[in-house]
Amino acid sequence: MSFSVIRFSSRFQKFYFSPEASPFTRGFAFRQGFRLSSDLGFVTRHLHKTPNNYTPNIEGKNLMSLITEEEIKRQPDDRTRLIDKNNKDCIKAGDVLMIETYINKGSNAVSTFAGVCISIRRQGIDTNLTLRNVILKVGIEQRFSIYSPMIKSIKILQRGEGFRRAKLFYLRDQPGKAFQIGGLVKQEIIKRLASNSGPPNN
Repeated sequence: MSFSVIRFSSRFQKFYFSPEASPFTRGFAFRQGFRLSSDLGFVTRHLHKTPNNYTPNIEGKNLMSLITEEEIKRQPDDRTRLIDKNNKDCIKAGDVLMIETYINKGSNAVSTFAGVCISIRRQGIDTNLTLRNVILKVGIEQRFSIYSPMIKSIKILQRGEGFRRAKLFYLRDQPGKAFQIGGLVKQEIIKRLASNSGPPNN
């Protein structure tokens, strides 16, 4: 090829050819992504090529969606099944739950709260439960984010019966319909102590 490049602009990917360069040569260089060498007089490929070891995602997911999926998969237990509507054993409004939470990140000490599930808000990684209990004749409600790393375990103590609504906020005005949760918590503690102690030695 008896032509040369007068100037090459890498920012705008433009070639400035010498007058003896034919239209065929110019079109070939642009179509194939080649760079014309001004000093050697032949065609060489670009060195700044995109590596082929990564396949781009063509599904159109944004960054936050990918981060949310990764955080949900990192959960040590199968909490997603507890709020999955397609699971027959999922948590429903009216169930009595006991949730253990860590007091702080640097300690293994836990705090336990038991109550009736009066609301379930399914919002991806922000899914939360609202539990209600009556302690010393005072109604107490607490909301838990099930994917929070501060939650140690979620246990279903008793299934609710006779509830048709998805939100049981009317229990605030009818405290007599609340469960006697204290006895259920004691039964669960006794079961755990029995399982930890193991069978008696003969």
